[in-house]
Amino acid sequence: FSIVFPVSFTMPDESILTASDEEDLAIKMKAFFESYDGEKKRPQLVFPVDLSFEDGSIITVNSREEMKQAWKDNCRRKEEESDKTRG
Repeated sequence: FSIVFPVSFTMPDESILTASDEEDLAIKMKAFFESYDGEKKRPQLVFPVDLSFEDGSIITVNSREEMKQAWKDNCRRKEEESDKTRG
């Protein structure tokens, strides 16, 4: 799956970084960490987030746990099905 933009992250200094696409995200993350001298913590995704799947479906997840479940329900099942057809 992929995350539908725009997407926001809570940064280590508690500021919010919002990006309109992958390139924008990379540029803004790089700029933030080049100028940030505080504790090196991982940015936290701000929920809810929309996820787009290969079949064109989009679902909204409200937590990291829901995102993991969406991956299990949609991506792992497809991997298992393609393994069966190759077998």
